[in-house]
Amino acid sequence: MFFQSKDDIKTAIPEIRQIQIQLLKIVSSLAIIAVPIIWISDIWILHAVNPIDQVGYPALLLSFAVALGTLQLQPNAYSTAALISIGTFAIYMETYLQTVVYGHSPSTSVLSVADFALWFPLVYLTLFLFLERQIARFVSSAFYLSFALPLFFQGTSNWDALRQEEVFPFLLHMVCSHPIYIVILAWIEMVQRSFVLSQQQLNSAMAIASTDCLTDILNRRGITKSLQQALHQPLAPSLETAAILLDIDHFKDVNDTFGHDVGDEVLREMANLLRRQIRSRDAVGRWGGEEFIIIAPVALPDEAKLLAEHICQAIAHHPFVQVGHVTASVGVAIARPADSVESLAKRADIALYQAKRMGRNRVHMVFEGFPLTHAGVQTVICSQRQQECLSTCAVPQGEATSERK
Repeated sequence: MFFQSKDDIKTAIPEIRQIQIQLLKIVSSLAIIAVPIIWISDIWILHAVNPIDQVGYPALLLSFAVALGTLQLQPNAYSTAALISIGTFAIYMETYLQTVVYGHSPSTSVLSVADFALWFPLVYLTLFLFLERQIARFVSSAFYLSFALPLFFQGTSNWDALRQEEVFPFLLHMVCSHPIYIVILAWIEMVQRSFVLSQQQLNSAMAIASTDCLTDILNRRGITKSLQQALHQPLAPSLETAAILLDIDHFKDVNDTFGHDVGDEVLREMANLLRRQIRSRDAVGRWGGEEFIIIAPVALPDEAKLLAEHICQAIAHHPFVQVGHVTASVGVAIARPADSVESLAKRADIALYQAKRMGRNRVHMVFEGFPLTHAGVQTVICSQRQQECLSTCAVPQGEATSERK
């Protein structure tokens, strides 16, 4: 937005900018319709178009047409479009106003001045809609003073002559009513500002409440919300929701050998690694401790399995700071139609448990279409170099137990 300041809230939230763009499109479209109608009515009723309107009407049509075309082709050029359209309208209205105030009325018909008095408040409205708050207040006040002060000085010097003018009643009503327009619009803007700031604070609080402070990815609350949304509002009817649950193997030994500060760094590195490996439509979060979960919309179960294998191998080959190589066990489950977050996560947890039992550093997938207690499964070893990928502090392969560590 032009004339933007640090405390400008109209561009703070993208939705507000979108509303401004759509509103300016509507205003420009209506102006393109209204100006020709007024132009034709002047010719029909007054049988003439005054000199200012002869220039003003084409200028207004051109400016609003350019603004509308600019917004249609390049919405990011909103500031330019607003400057062209609202600026032209304001200059036209101010020029007309000054000719009336100083006795150079562009038309001898009182009807023209009355029509002008009806349209002028739109100047204040457009300023507060499309300009930054402080600039809107300043320009609105300047417009008001530009005709209020000359009338005041004319009244103090020659009141009798002024009140005999045909346009005086209209100008007097403008002097009395326009401060009310400005105050009301400023108050509405303050209410809007308060609402937007409150919404920003609420959004920030919600983001903090849904973010894991250690890894800066979604925490269990945040990823649970994402999973609920994926189950109830899938991206497409043809896509199914896969839950990929992974657990860092022998993470307790990492903490015991290197310390919890290094363990925390491994968790941060793991979160960054997962963010790089997943697709743009996937979501990753920390499920708890050293467990992470990925919510992946997939067209086929094999797509989820391949993604899990890719992630498992990426972890096994990634050199973690100080620790070296670590591995992860991965459980995969595909959502059923009647699934809840708890039931889907439970099946992924069972698959993860099986991956642990079968030697770690592998993907274990639960196939759908079977009862939960008789689920079909498939296990894929993530790397043929499993022993090489284990960290020096890991329990040897032969000592692996069914306990999840």
